[in-house]
Order: sequence, then C-alpha cells, then structure tokens
Amino acid sequence: VAPGDTCELVGTYMVTQEDVDAGEILNLGVANSDETPPVDDPEDVPVPQNPSIDLIKDGAFNDENGDGFADAGETISYSFTVTNDGNVTLTNITVTDLNVAVTVTGGPIASLGVGDTDSTTFTGSYIITQTDIDAGFFVNTALATATDPNGDPTTDVGTHNEPLPQGPSIAADKALAANADEDGDGAVSAGDTLTYEITATNDGNVTLTNVTVDDDLTGTTDAPCAASLAPDASCSILVEYVVTLADVDRGVIVNTATVEGTPPGGGPVNDSDDESVPVPQNPALAVDKALTDNDDPDGSGDVSIGDTLTYTITATNSGDTTLTDVSVEDDLTGAATSCASVAPGGTCVLTTTYTVAQSDVDAGSIVNTGTADSNETEPVEDPNTEPVPQPELVVDKVLTGNADEDGSGTLSLGDTLSYGVTATNTGAANLTNVTVSDSLTGDSTSCA
Repeated sequence: VAPGDTCELVGTYMVTQEDVDAGEILNLGVANSDETPPVDDPEDVPVPQNPSIDLIKDGAFNDENGDGFADAGETISYSFTVTNDGNVTLTNITVTDLNVAVTVTGGPIASLGVGDTDSTTFTGSYIITQTDIDAGFFVNTALATATDPNGDPTTDVGTHNEPLPQGPSIAADKALAANADEDGDGAVSAGDTLTYEITATNDGNVTLTNVTVDDDLTGTTDAPCAASLAPDASCSILVEYVVTLADVDRGVIVNTATVEGTPPGGGPVNDSDDESVPVPQNPALAVDKALTDNDDPDGSGDVSIGDTLTYTITATNSGDTTLTDVSVEDDLTGAATSCASVAPGGTCVLTTTYTVAQSDVDAGSIVNTGTADSNETEPVEDPNTEPVPQPELVVDKVLTGNADEDGSGTLSLGDTLSYGVTATNTGAANLTNVTVSDSLTGDSTSCA
C-alpha cells in the first residue's frame, strides 16, 4: 500500500440475542504489515433495548352447587398468561394479584425469551362474597414483573371482569298464627279475631331491599318487612282479621298475601301465597207454634165453638250461618210464608187464624203443627195442642120444705111447698147464659 493509500476490509455480522441483551456490539478492527507493528481500532455499536412483558388474566366462575347462579363461598379460578413481547430476554418473572383476597400460586419463571409465552405456571383462585354477587361481577387486576438484562424491572397489568349470574327471588308464606276465639267455642267462628303471620324469605342469591307485604284480606298495603334482606334470610309481619258472617256462610276464609323486594339494579321480584282457613258451619233451624190470641166472642174465657184463634209460628235461625229460602207453614189453616234469608238469631214469622168448629169441641182439643224448612236444614216441626173444654150441665130439683099449714104433719091440701132447682156445671167448659126454670110454678132465673 503506497503512502496515502488504503486497504479496506468490508464484512457483515448478524446481530444476536446476546447482543441485544448486552445492549451493544463491541468490535475491534486490527491492521498489520511487514514494516509496522499491529494497530487496532474498537467500534462500539449500541443496540436499542425494548424490554416488555404482557399479562393476560383469565377467570372462570365455578358453580360448585350446580344451581346456575353465583353463591357466596363459591370460587373463581384464574389463569395468567405472560408473554415476552419485548426484544430482550427477561428473568425472574413473577405474578401477583393486586386484590389480596386472590391467592396466586406458581413461579417465579427463571427466564423468558423474546416472543416466549407461559400460560400454565401461574394460577389463582378467589372466594366470592355476597357483595360481589350483589354487584353482578368481580373485577380485579394482576401485576406481572420481570427483570431485564440491565437489572431493571418491567411490568404489566392484566384486568379481568368475571360476571356472576344473579337469580333474584323471593318466597311468600302466609299462615294462621292464632285465634283469639272470643266466643270460646274452640273453633273459627264469626267475631273471632284471627292473627296471620306473613313471612318473606329471600330464596335468591342477591340481597333484596325495601321488602314489603300486601295482604288482600285485611287491606294491608306496602307494609314494611325489612329494609334489607340477605339470601336465605326471612322477615315477617302480623296482621289481624275479624271473622264475618259472610266468611261463615262461605265455610272458608281464603286469604292471599304478596311479598315484594328490590334486587340490586333491577325491578322488583314478588311472590304470593294463599292461606285457606276452614270455618265450621252449624246450620240449625227451630220452630215454635203458639196460640197468641182468642177473640172469644161468647166471653166464656176459654176455647169454645165459634172462637177465632190466632196462631203465631216463629222459625228461628238457631245456628251460625245464614239460612236461605226459609219457609213456614201451618197444617191446620194451610197458611204459609217465606223469607229469602234469615241471619243467625233472626226469625221468619207466620201469623194465621182459625175458627173453632164443633168437631174440635167433640175432639176435646185442637192439634196443630207448625213446620219450618230452609235450603241448609231439614224440616223441623212444633205441634201445638190446644184443649177445648167440653160443656156439661146437670140439674137437680128437690123439695126443700113444707109449711104444713094444717099441722097434719103430712102433705095435705093447702100446704105450701118449697122447691130448690140447682143447675151444676159438671163439665170442663165455662157455661154462659145459664137459665134455670120450674115448670110447676113457672119461676125462672139466669146466671151470666
């Protein structure tokens, strides 16, 4: 090489991962000749470094009881995929979860080359709480940390939102809790005060708020039961109802209660329950027939031929239910009446008249039966026997004295005789306008 001239070597070199990890390429050029000692020239070429790690966090809800909904105590399983998406080798890769309730196992990874992925080393689990279920999801973040070749950390976060299936539900239960039994008959009857217990149970998996109760029997509306009701928890209220005659007539008290609650972020859920309380029915009908008047035109003071008798037949509802189509009849006169309905203790009354006939006097009595009937009872009867006194009159005429004017001591011409004529009522009837007469003398008298 002449003075001032050059001798050039041109070469190529392929950059290695070690060069990138080192961050530079150190190269030494050396020249030598016969006339000179060796000379060199170092060349330091920097290699740009871009350390980076990528973390993907996946989760899966574990429905351990298989009911299709999330329940407190069930778990979420996590897997963590770490990828070296930079250009340098990473070492000491670790994953931690920023939620201390999430347990992460596995690792660390000693080294992860550029473009390499690990999806099996790190796993995690989380125990679901009621708060999570009420929210409908659980969000948490994990942190992946690695060391680059320079000893500096590089990090990435991975966030996962796991939806938690919600199943809001509420159950109603209405039950007869007590009967004050004011009449002491030991059964449900008109006037008794019944106490019902209405219970709302959260049989879903989310907390319910503003739990209220409606009761159609008592008219109770939006009665507060609980401000907040956790799953499996219950609340209850008591309502009172006084049994009516209409309930007894139906034979049953049917009552429907509705409970309602509001789940998180949603419309209300509700449920109803019917409670049927049988009401014993004791229909009963009594009848009473009585002679209530006698116009007694002959003034005898007793029942006699030609008298007009007034009978009153009273049908009484002696049971505890309303009786319908109550009929009252009199077999003596053929009279009848009816009442569409008769409440317990009420009456249906028939008044009829009868004129005493000779046949009644001959029989010595008037036998009469009053009959009552209804849709709810069998016919009942009340016979009435009214005695008709039979008249009987006897007369007795006797010689009661002799003036014996001639003193003969015997009955003789000119003697004045005294007679007594006595009429005696030997029967059972009062006799009126009784006259006593004497055919010999023509005398007579009367008694009213």
